Amino acid sequence: MQPKSIPSGDKAELAIEEILRKSKHQGGPERILLLYSTEHAFKLDPGAVELIRRALKDDPPRFDRIYYVSPHNEMDGTAWEIVPGTEASMFAELSDQQIGYGNQAFPHPSDMVPVQAKLGPKS
Repeated sequence: MQPKSIPSGDKAELAIEEILRKSKHQGGPERILLLYSTEHAFKLDPGAVELIRRALKDDPPRFDRIYYVSPHNEMDGTAWEIVPGTEASMFAELSDQQIGYGNQAFPHPSDMVPVQAKLGPKS
């Protein structure tokens, strides 16, 4: 059974391993690598993206650029530039350990419970 949630640090390690593997076989000048997730547990959160950036900064793989794309629906999504990329200021004071294994939770959609807000009477 696949885990429903994976810590940012573990996701980053898996992604780095795959990036380096692809770099050996498919990397080269004028090539980009596009990363995306097909399962929620492997979705790269901002902490995982930052850890990947940090790990690849001093010894980048053989791609001119690496992007991570996270679709939200059929029309919209978010894209992060990992390589060359710049440090996210919100992580500037945090260690890799804090980012990768700190107090963070990214629930799986199947664990979410829909709720309906009840509005009070208008004044």
